[in-house]
Amino acid sequence: MEEIKFHQANITQLEIKNVLNILNSGWLTTGPIVKKFENNFLKLFKKKFYCSAVNSCTSGLFLALKSIGIGKNDEVITTDLTFTSTVSSIYHCGAKPIIVDIDSNTFNISFESIKKKITKKTKCIIVVHYAGLPADIEKIYRYAKKRNIKVIEDAAHCLPTLFKGNYIGENYSDATVFSFYATKTLTTGEGGLVLSKNKKIIDYIKLNSLHGINKNTYDRYIKIKKNSKYDVINAGYKFNLTDLSASIGLAQLKLLKKNYLLRKKIAQIYFKYLKHHLIELPKKDDFEKKNSWHLFVIKVTKSKKKTRDGLVKHLINKKIGTSIHYVPIHRHSFWKKKLKISNKNFPNTEKAYNEILSLPIYPNLKKVQVKRIIKEIINYLN
Repeated sequence: MEEIKFHQANITQLEIKNVLNILNSGWLTTGPIVKKFENNFLKLFKKKFYCSAVNSCTSGLFLALKSIGIGKNDEVITTDLTFTSTVSSIYHCGAKPIIVDIDSNTFNISFESIKKKITKKTKCIIVVHYAGLPADIEKIYRYAKKRNIKVIEDAAHCLPTLFKGNYIGENYSDATVFSFYATKTLTTGEGGLVLSKNKKIIDYIKLNSLHGINKNTYDRYIKIKKNSKYDVINAGYKFNLTDLSASIGLAQLKLLKKNYLLRKKIAQIYFKYLKHHLIELPKKDDFEKKNSWHLFVIKVTKSKKKTRDGLVKHLINKKIGTSIHYVPIHRHSFWKKKLKISNKNFPNTEKAYNEILSLPIYPNLKKVQVKRIIKEIINYLN
């Protein structure tokens, strides 16, 4: 029986060629290819933006928070249904993460829950667009702006998500952070990028992602100059993306539209054939919100004999990989203790966690494999 992995990276000869070119160039770390990748990424957007590539979305979130002055005694609101890095980024700034419940229909952050948690200490809201489906970012941003609260979008799942015809990050936030981790719709292996219309935010991130040094490494080592001295003007961090990683990203940018269409096609197969009274499918695209289909998350309604966990075991036995996105923040021992939160505070997230299951959806997945996944799900539920 053929194994169907939960995820498989779509790496072509173009990525391999780009990496070999870097290896043969004699320069592997941050340099001209990172800059080219940043410039090409900006071409996706209609308006004038600035961006800085970093070594992960986590680093990008941390630096974005630092760039807007988040620190001790500040509060930053975010969702319960997210990966720990969203919350740890706040924590490492010295600020207090304020975790709120989700909307039970979309699994995105609940606007009503946000409103209940706003205090005088609230300085920022991090909006996570869960699985690639955009949250109602316009409503959140307009509410926050009236109260002088900054908004950062955690867009780790969001290439090429559209909200009202524009890419996520284009209209309704102070900064948007993307992930290029191995499983994402665009990958650099490990990596991320911060996008903003505010040049000061990006200048801060560029400086502090590489030790707070005022001169880039490539110029110091490669370009022969009379003066190669540099100055450290801030303590900084080591969060830079490498040319080696950026070379993969350049190839992936060219494949972004094609890979999205392949993911969308797989989603359409699930929508067409995965039908059962114990299964609830994700929201379909509409005029306002178009999903990147980074994840395809179903809900498995618990019955007397059938459960989500039972389905997981069945699919494992049939050599089909799945995942759960995510174990909520309130269930992790560290955050539970540190933030003094419990299951009862997050009824929507708690219910979702017991029902959600992420199915395989990636460009290399074949139609016959998708149909096999569907068949085994229905076989179990029947």
